[in-house]
Parts: sequence; structure tokens; C-alpha cells
Amino acid sequence: MFSVIGKAGVQYLVLRNFDNLLEPEVYVDGHGDIDMLCYDSQQIVNLINAQPLTQDKMGMRGDGVHYFIEVGGKPVKLDLRYLGDGYYCTQWEQDMLDRRVARDCYFVLNEVDYFYSLIYHAILQKRSFSNEYRSRLLQMSKQLGLYVDDPSEKVFINLLQIYMRNKGYRFSYSQDYLVPNRFHLVDRRLVERNNALQWKHFLSDTKVNAIECLVKVKHFFTR
Repeated sequence: MFSVIGKAGVQYLVLRNFDNLLEPEVYVDGHGDIDMLCYDSQQIVNLINAQPLTQDKMGMRGDGVHYFIEVGGKPVKLDLRYLGDGYYCTQWEQDMLDRRVARDCYFVLNEVDYFYSLIYHAILQKRSFSNEYRSRLLQMSKQLGLYVDDPSEKVFINLLQIYMRNKGYRFSYSQDYLVPNRFHLVDRRLVERNNALQWKHFLSDTKVNAIECLVKVKHFFTR
């Protein structure tokens, strides 16, 4: 797959969880997909004949982001983020692609972009800050020479905001409104205004919270 994309001259990178990407089993530590950033996701889809995830295939809808390919007879899921999609702000996505580094037969984020984008992802794009990400970020901070005595959400978000202010980056609402955006944790002055997307995220979050509540109620009465 990476050989085909590389020969076509398409600029891309793998966003995270790439340490075991070339191992026989790519599903590592509960992360069952390959997260990529590129200029044009449809160009990659056409190159590798990726198929959209639908209700019929793997329990997800076709949404222009989530795809899968067959590797060794097994489906491997791909999340294809693209320039300007709001997953990160457009300028940061552009800089990520410009600063990418080669690793084996594919491209990844440089160490600094990886660290700060992972803070963003692990805290703001997840419904809770997992111990796995907390431990990984603590280790990465040491490798970058950053002193973190308290690996809390607040400390990591403060590091992220300092970095983003220095670079002129903003927090942005993703076009994929199923991606959580916990922007109540950050300085609102750093958040890009987009009322339409903000409303879609609000509706999606409300739906998810309602479903989670109903599941808890069901478990309570059936246990």
C-alpha cells in the first residue's frame, strides 16, 4: 500500500500508532486502524482501491473518512484525514505534512508534532484521558527534554496551548462531527469559530450521551 502511494508521489503521513505497523498483526493495544493525514483522501482511496466502511461491512457508515483494505486476507481499517478537514487546524496540518519524516517505507510526524498532536488527540478528541495515553505522553515529554511532574490533563493542555500560541495554531471543529471536541478544557480564544460545525458536534455528542445513558439504564434493570 505505502509503495503504491509513494510511487504516485502523494504526500501523506501516518499520524500515530505506527511502531508496529509492519508487524504481521497491525492491531496493537486496541488501536484497530491506521490513521493517516494527506492532501487529498480521495486520491489515496483511488490509488489503493480502499473501500468505505458501511453498516454491511464492519458496522460503520461510509462517511468519506473511514475505509478498509484487505491485507493478508484480513480487513485493515484506515482513517483518512485530509488538509482542511478541521481534524487539526489547516496551518498545522500543512506544517505536519511539510515536516514529515521517513520511517521504514512510510512517512510519520516528526517528534515535536507527534507529541503535541497526541496531546490534542488523547485529551480533546477522546471522551476521557486514558492511562495508556497518559503514560505514553509522559515518556515522550522526557524524550523531548520537557519536565512534567504531574501528568494531568491540565498540565498537558497547558503545554499544548503554549505550543499552539507560539505557532499561531488554533483549535478547530472537525468536519467529522463524530470526533469529540472537548474545547471546554482550553482557552476559548484559541478556538476557531464555526457555528454550523459546533452545532453538529453538539447534536452528535447529545446523541452519544443519550445512548450511553440508555445502555446504563438497560444494564441496571437486567443485571
